[in-house]
Amino acid sequence: MSTRTLASGFMAGLLAIGTVAIAPASAAELDFNFKVNQGPVGTSFATLSLDEWGPGTTLFSLNTELTGGSGNPGIVELRFGCNGCGAPIFIPVSPGVTIASNGIQAGYDFDFVATFDPSATAGNSPLLFLANSAPSTFLEPTAGAGPTAFALIQLTGGSEVINGENITSGFYVAAVPEPSTYLMMFAGLGMVGLALRRRAHRDDRKKLLLPK
Repeated sequence: MSTRTLASGFMAGLLAIGTVAIAPASAAELDFNFKVNQGPVGTSFATLSLDEWGPGTTLFSLNTELTGGSGNPGIVELRFGCNGCGAPIFIPVSPGVTIASNGIQAGYDFDFVATFDPSATAGNSPLLFLANSAPSTFLEPTAGAGPTAFALIQLTGGSEVINGENITSGFYVAAVPEPSTYLMMFAGLGMVGLALRRRAHRDDRKKLLLPK
C-alpha cells in the first residue's frame, strides 16, 4: 500500500473522528525555556501541545510569543523523538510545514524534524500537523548538550525581549520535568486514551444497535 493511500485513509479517519469530537482531548504541553549552552530562560517563548485527536492520533500545535518581523528571531525548525512508533505518517495542517527524518542537532539526536515557512508569530494561528501515533510515543526523553529534553527549537536572526527576557537566536529545549510531574503527565495521557477508547467502543455499539 502506498504512502499516499495510507495518508488518504488516515485523513478520512480524522474527518470521521471530527464529526464526533469537535475538539481534541488535551494531553501534554511542552514549554521551551532552556537555551542550549546558556541555561534556563526566565520565560517560555514557545509551547508545543500534543493532543490526542482520536485513539492513536496526535495533533501537534506550536504556539509562540515571538512577534516576527525585521530584526526579531524566528522559529526555523522543531525536532522531536519517537519511542518505538516506527515510521508514522505526518500530515501538515498549516501551510508551509514539512516533516522529515532527523539527525543530530546541538548534541541531541531526535527522530524527526518539522520545518516551517513562514515561521510562527504571536497573534497568528498555531502551526499544526498530525501523526497517526499516540502522544505518549512522542514524549521520548533525549539527552544532549543541555538537559534531557522532549523537543528542540531552533531560532534564527536577531533578538526580542519577551516578559523582560532577551530571546536570541540559538537552540532551545523543552526539558523533561521532575519525575513526579513526569509520572503525572503519563497518567493523564493514559486516562485520556482510555476515555477515547471507551467512547469509540460505545459509538460502535450504538451503530450495531441501529436498525438497518
